[in-house]
Order: sequence, then C-alpha cells, then structure tokens
Amino acid sequence: MDWRPDRNAKLPLYKQLALHMENGIADGTFPPDKPLPSERGLAQELGVNRSTVVAAYDELESKRILLKYWSLQGHSRLCILSFNAYTSNL
Repeated sequence: MDWRPDRNAKLPLYKQLALHMENGIADGTFPPDKPLPSERGLAQELGVNRSTVVAAYDELESKRILLKYWSLQGHSRLCILSFNAYTSNL
C-alpha cells in the first residue's frame, strides 16, 4: 500500500485509514469479496499500532462495509462486502 496516514492531521489515524479504505473500495482498489490485509500486517506496513487498524476495520464494519468472519484456522479476517450492497443500504 503506497498510502500513509498523516500524523500531523487533525483527523485521527484510524479515521484516516477507514476513509482511505472506504475510498479504495469505491474506486476498486480493494475489490469486493476479497480478504483484506491482516491487522498486524497492515499495522506493520503503515507503521501504526495494531489498535489503529482494528479501530479502522471496526468503523468500516459498523458501517456495514466490512464483514468479519472466522477462518478454519480460527483467525478473524475481514472481507469487503460489495460496494453496491453498501450504497443500496444508505
């Protein structure tokens, strides 16, 4: 991911990440029904705390943009719902 949060912005890092991901879903950067990066992996890649990524994913899940599910290995993963399904619920 080439994007980085702006640590000097007034908007909290998790909100910046949630907005970036929401825009990426809308423009096809994050295709529908594809797994997203793990919380730990994305946090490491962006140089933020894992709790920042968790908060961003939780915000998108509360907006019904993401769906959390459990894999056979027992790890939680996040999967993008169709953006058309999201916009039809607005």
